[in-house]
Amino acid sequence: MSHSKPTNLLRIPFIVKNGVFLLATDMQELPGFVEGATGEILIIPLFVSDVSRLKWMEAEQEVDFLPERTKLLARVNDKKVPGNLRRLLHREPERIGNYALVEIILLQKQQLRIRPGKEGNLTDCACVIPALKDLNEDQEADSINHVCKRITEHFEPHRRSYGGNVFDKVYHYEADHCVWRLLREHRENIQKG
Repeated sequence: MSHSKPTNLLRIPFIVKNGVFLLATDMQELPGFVEGATGEILIIPLFVSDVSRLKWMEAEQEVDFLPERTKLLARVNDKKVPGNLRRLLHREPERIGNYALVEIILLQKQQLRIRPGKEGNLTDCACVIPALKDLNEDQEADSINHVCKRITEHFEPHRRSYGGNVFDKVYHYEADHCVWRLLREHRENIQKG
């Protein structure tokens, strides 16, 4: 699902009567929507009459996302990296866009947990941050999310909160096209099938 994030959402309470969606506040049919409009329905699973369809919607599966020993690059704000840590930044490539980079190595195969209609999530996967060895810090972490938090703590200590969305901060190398791509793009390609 590739669409821009809306700036605000409209919550529409509804009730189903004789198979028709009605606005719960006045029991009138829902307003019309423009062609191609998308949204989500939040509903208590007990109210879904087609049990087989419900099972399909709730089904989770794990698929291969990245192989063991994959090298990843986490982006950090180049202007905010403390001077004594600049030597630990990744050298080739040195930057992607305006961002400096910190290397991550997967110690295990990374899996993606997917459910129909939802964006996939990463499972836990042991990783290492080679740059932390030079700081006499524990290099290992139990997930890419944990790695990003630790990288932010060291390389962006000015931030109020640490971490961020790994799908928007971490790159993997796509050998077929000789380019570094965000994990978000890789996830979208896998979920498209």
